Amino acid sequence: CNHFFEALLASFLRPSPPRYTSAPSYSPDTMAASRFAAVVVLALLAVVAAQSIGGYGTEQPVTSDFVTLCEALKAQVQAQATHSFSTYVPVTYRAQLVNGVNYLAKVQVGPAAYVHVWFYVATDGTRTVKSVQENHTL
Repeated sequence: CNHFFEALLASFLRPSPPRYTSAPSYSPDTMAASRFAAVVVLALLAVVAAQSIGGYGTEQPVTSDFVTLCEALKAQVQAQATHSFSTYVPVTYRAQLVNGVNYLAKVQVGPAAYVHVWFYVATDGTRTVKSVQENHTL
């Protein structure tokens, strides 16, 4: 996949010989702007190809804002779990942008015990825990 994008990018960057003697001439500024636009489009295509469209992003370490968000959902998570938690420390998360944001969080709930928590944050700020899977490891 990367070789395709590299070859396509190289074809845009290398000057091409004139194909027709009667072709209109373009100024160097116009050609540079066209090449820049092509590079931008190719870069965006490479990013889209690297991530599945509509899928969850890569696993991220938690931030203080995300910890606060998870703490606000702790009661909902505990209500769906079958065991009580001795600790509740978010470790990592993944996000999926939809009409709002879906999150998959890995939360430490014991010395070597983790749960996966799926929750949704709507555009109006409403937070809903969708699922809690227990008995996971780091």
